[in-house]
Amino acid sequence: MKHSCGFTLIELIIVIMLLGIISATALPKFMGKGGIEEATVQDQMISVLRRMQIQAMQQTNTSCSLQLSASELSPTGCTAAESFNLILPTDSGLSFSPAITLTFDSLGRLSSKPSSVTTLVILSSGVPTANVCIETEGYIHPC
Repeated sequence: MKHSCGFTLIELIIVIMLLGIISATALPKFMGKGGIEEATVQDQMISVLRRMQIQAMQQTNTSCSLQLSASELSPTGCTAAESFNLILPTDSGLSFSPAITLTFDSLGRLSSKPSSVTTLVILSSGVPTANVCIETEGYIHPC
């Protein structure tokens, strides 16, 4: 009986397939940030929007609005406005879109665009990577 050394073709194909699957899923996590910065900015944006919404519901006699520019989300006409700012670092490559002014009413709904869902986009080097939606009822969530 002849003994052979080595692996069969099926064993080699299975090992190559497993290495391919592992490299496609695990390697990007080790090579870069893997979207962590975009997710962090998305969470911060949702937090600022919800906080602004709560303030608009509590202080119905003042007019608070949020200005969204390419690199900043900042309130205007509010008390304690400094704590609401969300400024993107210049070296992050991230930006916001579209440039818009958001105003919440006393029920927490958008008064500036009440007929449809408002989608705010976080761009990474000009490519959309994360979205924040504000529903007509005022629900703010990642989408």
